[in-house]
Amino acid sequence: MRQVKKKVLVALCLILVLVGSSSVFIGCSGSRVVWVDIDGTSMYPTIRHGTQVRADRRLLNPERGDIVIVYDPRAPFLNFLWVKRIIALGGDTIYLREEFNGTEYYFVIEINGYDLDESYYLDDHYGLNLNYRMAWNWMRPDAGNRGPFGFRIALTERGRYEIHVPYGYMFYLSDNRRNPNTLDGIDEGPQPLTHMWGTVIEIRN
Repeated sequence: MRQVKKKVLVALCLILVLVGSSSVFIGCSGSRVVWVDIDGTSMYPTIRHGTQVRADRRLLNPERGDIVIVYDPRAPFLNFLWVKRIIALGGDTIYLREEFNGTEYYFVIEINGYDLDESYYLDDHYGLNLNYRMAWNWMRPDAGNRGPFGFRIALTERGRYEIHVPYGYMFYLSDNRRNPNTLDGIDEGPQPLTHMWGTVIEIRN
């Protein structure tokens, strides 16, 4: 009987994220600082498929630019996990400004009216264009310009799309934004900080 319970416990201590993002595979550990296996390419090239990251589960107050592990917002109670980068926090206003570089349209991200400098972690080939994904359903007239959780997306007088992040919430994106299979804040909107699982403190590519 004890052997059966032990096997069940081991099975429950393994968490596997299956779809929608770079996924996380975690062995059950009593430590608050754990190594995590990454399955997927939504954070490429910062984090590569099959690599390991070290996460501190005590760090649950992120700053802009932090890479975090969060519960899948579609079903947080199932303990499915994503790895993402924090773009904005509670009280921030995000503006998405569409520009044309002579070849394609893409979005420039502004935070509180200032262009967000993402040059130190985004790769030109993977990260600059948000327009490629047909996930901008918030902005379709027939969608009422609302995100999945009712966050209002307003088109401002300057031609920018505007998202207000409520206090106690975070807004995250993938680094590999051209991946059509990824899911992040563009699809799911701002998420509560209570969905934080931990903060990445080391990457072993």
